Amino acid sequence: MNNLFRWVILGAFLAIIAVPFFAARGRGGNAAGVSGGDALLPPAPRSAGTLVIVTPHVEQIRQEFAFAFDRWHRRVHGESITIDYRTPGGTTEILKLLEAGAVGQMQRLVDEVRQSDPDKLLDESFSLEPLFQPGMADFDLMFGGGTFDHDRLRSRGAVVSASLGLSGSGTVRLDRPRERLRVAALTVGKVRQIETRARFAAKGKERSLLIRIPTNALLGGAEALLPLAADGENRESVEVTADLSRLERVLMVRLSAPPEPAIDEATLARVYGENVVGAGQLWQDHRGAPSADGTRPRPADWQHWFGTALSGFGIVFNRDLIRELGMNEPRAFTDLGDFRYFGMLALADPRQSGSVATAYDSILNEEVRAATARAKAAGATDDDARTQGRREGWEKGWRTLREMAANARYFAQASTMPPMDVSQGEAAAGVVIDFYGRGQAQAVMRSGESVEAARVGYIDPVGAVYIDADPVSILRGSANAALARRFVEFCLTDEAQALWQFPTLQQERAAGRVPRTLTAEDAAKWVGPVEHRLRRMPVRRAMYADPAVFGRFFDKVDPFNAASSARPVGWRDGMITMMGAFGVDSAEELRAAWAALNRARSRSDFPADRLAEMERLFYAFPSHIMLDETEVPFTPDTYAAISEDTRNWRDPEQGTRAKVRAVEEFRAMFRRVVELERAGG
Repeated sequence: MNNLFRWVILGAFLAIIAVPFFAARGRGGNAAGVSGGDALLPPAPRSAGTLVIVTPHVEQIRQEFAFAFDRWHRRVHGESITIDYRTPGGTTEILKLLEAGAVGQMQRLVDEVRQSDPDKLLDESFSLEPLFQPGMADFDLMFGGGTFDHDRLRSRGAVVSASLGLSGSGTVRLDRPRERLRVAALTVGKVRQIETRARFAAKGKERSLLIRIPTNALLGGAEALLPLAADGENRESVEVTADLSRLERVLMVRLSAPPEPAIDEATLARVYGENVVGAGQLWQDHRGAPSADGTRPRPADWQHWFGTALSGFGIVFNRDLIRELGMNEPRAFTDLGDFRYFGMLALADPRQSGSVATAYDSILNEEVRAATARAKAAGATDDDARTQGRREGWEKGWRTLREMAANARYFAQASTMPPMDVSQGEAAAGVVIDFYGRGQAQAVMRSGESVEAARVGYIDPVGAVYIDADPVSILRGSANAALARRFVEFCLTDEAQALWQFPTLQQERAAGRVPRTLTAEDAAKWVGPVEHRLRRMPVRRAMYADPAVFGRFFDKVDPFNAASSARPVGWRDGMITMMGAFGVDSAEELRAAWAALNRARSRSDFPADRLAEMERLFYAFPSHIMLDETEVPFTPDTYAAISEDTRNWRDPEQGTRAKVRAVEEFRAMFRRVVELERAGG
C-alpha cells in the first residue's frame, strides 16, 4: 500500500510539472484560440500542416496571428493550417536555444564529413550551410524580437571548429587577426589562441582557410606573432612554423535563411516604401553598391528578416503613486533618476531581454546625438563635434542609467513584468516597450475614463524615441520552408498589418458598427483582430498617410515622425555588461550607496570634499586589466580596445575575468560611498 501511495503521489507530481510544458507549446496554437471567431473561417477541405514558431510575443498576439493566418491561408490556398508556438522566454533565451540546436547539428555534420570525405574540410569553398537539410531546425520561424537579435541570426549564426586531420609541422602564413594583437600581451604569453585566416600547403595544394590555432602550437610561441602586433608596422601577415595537427577550421552557419523564392522588390516597395525608420531599417537589406558589372548580390545574401511591426520604448507610470510621491508625471528618462523614485522603479534585466537592452542602449545613443548637435551648434567642426558628443553623451547617458538602476525596486527577468507591477501599484514607473505600456494602461482603464485621467499612463519621451522594427525570420533547416514563406508573406499583407491597431470584432459589435452575426460575405471582408486589441504600430508606412485607415487606429502615433535619428554608437555589449554588474549583481550595495549619497546631498553642513569623493565613486567605473596586464580606464576613448580585448565580453577567459572584476570593484566603490557618509557625521 505504501508503495502504491508513493506511485500515486509521483504520478500526480509529474502531471503537475508537465502542464506548463504542454501549455507553452500549444498556447494560442490555432484558430480555436480566439473565441467567437469560427464564423469568420471559410471551409477548408484539408490541412496544410503545422508551422512551428518560436517567439517572445505575448499570448494575445500569438492567438490573433494564428487565427488570422489560418483564415487567410484557407481563403488564398484552400487549406487550413495550425501554428504550434514555442515560448521558451525572451529573445536572449531564444537565441541561445537556436544556437545550441544548430551547433549540435553542425558537429554531427562535421563528423559525417570527416568519415566520408575528410578532404572536404581542406576545401576553401566547403560550407555546412548546404548540408543543413529541412527538418534539422526545431522551429520554422522566429517571430518577434528586435532587429539586433534577428541580425545576429544572420551575421553571427552558430560556429563550430573542426580539426583538419593534418600531421607534422609546416609553414603557415597567418593574416592579421580581426582582434588587434598587442606587443606586450604577446610578450607575456597572454594570447593563448588566435582566430584568423591562414594560408598553408596541405596534400599538394595551397589552402586559405579561417582557422583557430593555439599560440603554443607555433614555433616560438606567441612571440612569433610579434610582427603583426608591433605598433607603427603595417604588416598584414606573418609566416610561422606551426604544428599542423592543431589547426582547426572555423565553420559558421547562418541561423536564418531567405525565403525561396525571394520576396519581389515591388512587394517590398509597396509595403515598406523607403527602407528607413529613424536610424534603422524596416527589412534587412545589406546589398550595398552594385559590382563593376552592375549586378547585385543574390537575395540569399540580404533577404533574411522582414519587419512586421514597429516598437518604441518609453515610460509607464502609476498616476496615483506619482501624486503620493509629490511629483510631476515623468517626461524624460532622466526624470527616473529623481531620488523620490527610490525603490519604486520597475526595470528589466538587459542581459535577459533584448528589447529592454535596446531601450537602455537608446538612452546612451540619444545623449551622444544631443551632445553632438550642441557642439555643432556652438561652431565645432564635424570631427570635434563627434568627439565631444561621444564624451559628453557617455557621461550623461551613464549617469542616467546609474541613477535609474539605483532607484530600481528589482530587475525582472522578463520585460512584461514592469508594466504589470506599475498597474498594480507595486512600482511607480518603469521602462517598457510601447505596446506593453499602452496595453497595460488600457487594461486598467475604467469605463468612460480618458487616457489622460487613467490610473496608469504611458509616455514616449520627447525627442528620444528609438523606433525599431519587430521582424520575422525563416530559420535555416526549417521543416516547412514553403509554409514559413507564406507566413512571412501574410505578415506583410494589409490584413495582417491591420491586426496591430484596428479595433476588435467584439468592440465593433458592442458599438453597433458590426452585426452580431456576420454573413459569409461580411466575414470574408473582415479585417482586424477578433478578440484582443494589440496596440502595436504597423510597419506599413502608407497606413499612416491614409486618413481613413489611420482614423481607425487606437493610438494616433506616427512612428516615422516620432523616431529619433540617433544612430547606435556601438556601446550595447558594454552597456549590458556594466548594467548587469552595477545594477543587478551589485543591487544591494548600489541602493545603499544611492541612499547615502542623497542623505549627504541634503545636508548643508556635510563636508564638501567628502561629498565630492562620494559623487566620484558613485558614478565611477572600474578600470579594465588588459591581456598584457596594463590597466586602462573604461571611457569612450578606450571602449573599442576593451571590447576587442574581451571579444565583446564573451571571451570565456578574458570576458569572464572582466565581468567578475567589474562586480567586485563596483561593490567596493559603493561600500566606500556608505563609509564616507557615515564618517561625515
